Amino acid sequence: MNIFKKVHDGTFAGFPTRILYLLIGITPLMLLATGFFMYGYRRPGTLKSPMVAHNTVTHHLNLPPVDRVAGN
Repeated sequence: MNIFKKVHDGTFAGFPTRILYLLIGITPLMLLATGFFMYGYRRPGTLKSPMVAHNTVTHHLNLPPVDRVAGN
């Protein structure tokens, strides 16, 4: 049972493991932050409405366009 505590604390392989745990732990935070920056600095008009996106897909599949998307 003592090995599980060492793995949990990151002390089983010394200081390099603690650094690795730190990097793995802050990765989601970095992804969240860069996602917000990318969303905030996107070009205006790059987000499409569900209707435009649906008709774009149906066009590439050679299907007739529809007047409304299901669920809207």
